[in-house]
This record gives sequence, structure tokens and C-alpha cells, in this order.
Amino acid sequence: MMRKLFQFIAKSAPRIRILEIEEEKVLWKFNSEKVLNEFVCITDGDVGGNSNGSFTINNHNKALFTGNLSTKITPGSNLKYTGFCSIRSMVPRRLLTGEVLTDLSNYDAIEFRVRGDGRAYLVNLQHHTFRADDLFQAFMFTRGGPEWENIRIPFSCFFLANSGYMQDRVEDLAAYAIARIRTVGLLLADRVDGPFHLEIDSIKVVRTTMHDTRGYHHNLTYKVNMDRWRKTETYLKKDYGPISA
Repeated sequence: MMRKLFQFIAKSAPRIRILEIEEEKVLWKFNSEKVLNEFVCITDGDVGGNSNGSFTINNHNKALFTGNLSTKITPGSNLKYTGFCSIRSMVPRRLLTGEVLTDLSNYDAIEFRVRGDGRAYLVNLQHHTFRADDLFQAFMFTRGGPEWENIRIPFSCFFLANSGYMQDRVEDLAAYAIARIRTVGLLLADRVDGPFHLEIDSIKVVRTTMHDTRGYHHNLTYKVNMDRWRKTETYLKKDYGPISA
């Protein structure tokens, strides 16, 4: 009996494929309207603010996130804070099983190929949780100018935010969250009035043992300084509100 089993295994061995994890996985390649239909553009203009934005395909067959950011509050409005523009992927659904979550636990960084305007954007990763306002966020600083750039952000650089506020408790983007991603998005909420312009070629996740984190110490330093400043009397008197929407 055992002899036949070993013979069967020996014959089947050449046909057995070892599952190999790809070094990178493209989540979205923005080259058609069909891909853009998987995203929604949301601004404070949708709730009575004065910002506007759009997410379209440009003449070079790239996605274009553009518009005008305004922190102005219309007199008589019920809004307390305003000034944000964002794009966000929609949650795919199946008829019988409902929401389809994305498992990114085999990768350790997300990479954007963009041509920006020099402004600072926030990358938002929303995972499946009972707290709907929880987001893992990381800053993405664009250089501006005519050149394309690949911005790679390790998952270890994301911090937890709730309702637009960075949380005092430290919580990493752990494996349980990366395995249950609902949406991926970009947010502009730098409180600088004026136009913005961000071209996006692709979004992908990568698996690597060494991260290219050049410039990311600026993100971490900014976070630490902002956390300290938010607790000062000067900040509380100015009442800036959430830094993200």
C-alpha cells in the first residue's frame, strides 16, 4: 500500500506547482474610463463647502485628479470645518457574499506612480472594522514639475486616524488589517486654498526586503511635531479642526 502511494507521489511530483507570491501586484492601471469607474470623487462641496474636484482620464491616457481646494465657509452654513478633496475606490460586492475585501498581507508597501504639483496628499487605507471612521493614513509628498515619480510607502509608515484626527494610541497597520482592506484612496486637505493637479499612472503593492523610504523621515517628523503641536494652547485656541476629512 505504502509502495503504491510513493509511486503515485513520484509520478505526480513534476505536475505539482509551488505557489509563488509575486514580487508586485498592480491594483489599478489608470488607462481607461472603466478603471476610473471603480473610484468615486468626494469633496466638501458635496456637503455645502466651496471646494470642487474631478477624477478623469486626460489626453495622455492617465488619470487626472484635479480641482480647487477652498477652506472658506459660506456665511450661514452649518459646517464647522471644510477644505478637502478626495478620491476613493469603491468596495466591490458580490450578490450572495456581499463585500469583497482585498488581502494585501503578502506585500509590505504600496507604490504610486504619479506626476504631482508639489502638494502633500494623504494615502487612506480603510480596513474592515466595527469603527467605520477608522483609517490608516500616510503622507505622500509630491515633487511637482514635469517628471514622473514612483512613491513607495511601507505599510509600517501608516498611522491610525479616526474622524480625521490622529489617534494618541499607537497602532500599526497590522497583518489583520492589511488582509481586510475595503478601500484605497487619496486625500488633499493641506488647508492651502487654490488649484491642485495630480496625474496618476498606477497603484500597486510590492513585496521587498528593503524599502526605498527616501524622504519618508520627513513624514514621520511631521507626524511627531503635529502630535505635539496639537496639544499646545496655541493650537487649541486656533481650533483648526481635523487635518483630514
